[in-house]
Amino acid sequence: MNHETPSFLLDGGALEWDAMGYRFAEPPGVDLLAASTLADGNPWIVFAAALERAKQGRFDGLPVLLRAMRSFKDDVFWRYCAELVGDAGSSVLLKVFVRDFRDELLDAGEPAYQVELAHAFQQSMRLWTVPLTLKMYLDSGKREQTGVLSVFLSRLMEPELGPIGVAALPDAEYRELVMAKYEELKVAHGSDEAAVLHGEAFSVRALARHLHAGLSAPEIDEDEIMFERHLFEAATGIDCSAFFDDGDLQPLNAMAIVEEFLEDKTDGLYAQAVRCFWGRGLPD
Repeated sequence: MNHETPSFLLDGGALEWDAMGYRFAEPPGVDLLAASTLADGNPWIVFAAALERAKQGRFDGLPVLLRAMRSFKDDVFWRYCAELVGDAGSSVLLKVFVRDFRDELLDAGEPAYQVELAHAFQQSMRLWTVPLTLKMYLDSGKREQTGVLSVFLSRLMEPELGPIGVAALPDAEYRELVMAKYEELKVAHGSDEAAVLHGEAFSVRALARHLHAGLSAPEIDEDEIMFERHLFEAATGIDCSAFFDDGDLQPLNAMAIVEEFLEDKTDGLYAQAVRCFWGRGLPD
């Protein structure tokens, strides 16, 4: 099987969130919307085809990614697939993802793959992923590699990095802290199917306001800006590549893009507690 990375992917900052994100570095040179591309022998082409379909509101390619991952066990490829499943997939698909990759998710001997797969949970923002992410974190004996999972939990459950993200408590107390917050949010939102970000029901407008506040802060956390830029651009399809120049954050450029979005006072999809991809609401 051909595993060569096409030149339109991974070059020029494609798939990097301090560069081009989900935009390709050059025209693909292949019809990514053709049915044949979802069966291509190169898993990178399959990924690109699923992505391009999702941008068009066609999410039928996302389940194919799970098969592509089985054909090509590469931690970078798995991360990109997991992120796209989280960004654009339904809760039903995410549960299939958990079922199909449960052994890898819970295998503490492969921490790199655990973390890459867990990006799906962070990007989906689904509250029901919290207990599984917590289990992965607590069961890991290699927290120098998996410690970032506490940050994933924090991003969903805390207004800003706090005790959940810092994870300084003994494990038993940490488990109680995270599960108490999980139960609180589940009651507040009526279900653990809710998408939550920063401890509140997710909406694109709320995300944009939080992103703007982060860009306006005296000390800017570039990792958080990159994470929120990813969520914002994936949800809206707005080109945010000007957020960065050669990997360096450009706060004024970024603020201008977010402000233009916020100045549109039209109430609609983005003001609601609805997950979106490329400007379209996602199915539950």
